[in-house]
Amino acid sequence: MVKFMPKFTRRNAILGGTAGAAVLAGGGALVLSSEIESFYARLVRHYLPGEPIAPGAAEAFASDYMSADEDLSKVKPLMYMQQVAGFVGLDEILGGQGPYETFVRRVTTNFMLGSTFFQRMLQSDPVEYVSIAQVCGNPFARFD
Repeated sequence: MVKFMPKFTRRNAILGGTAGAAVLAGGGALVLSSEIESFYARLVRHYLPGEPIAPGAAEAFASDYMSADEDLSKVKPLMYMQQVAGFVGLDEILGGQGPYETFVRRVTTNFMLGSTFFQRMLQSDPVEYVSIAQVCGNPFARFD
């Protein structure tokens, strides 16, 4: 039989709550500790499935694109959501919404235009990253 039973006091509740919050924050920090660069690289690889992207090409693009992207504060929540739900979950949650679709298209379009994606002789040739392409906002627009 237990001879010592701690009392449930306000002090014990505060100490227990603080300890629990510290444990949750530590676990959350592990989940959210990814870099935005790796998020961009994973995004490119996810949305160009089956394309033979050369080793390091998506990572080099992500490094360059991160310095060119205008608002990283909007990317961080997406990165955190992706770490928890994955790209499939992110697509289910946000798929079809204009801002998310525009973001995904902008990143993948910039990778394709700044790489050898369209210059390959064979579709099996690896896609090499060259640099961020300097093009208009919608490079595939038709001005007829």
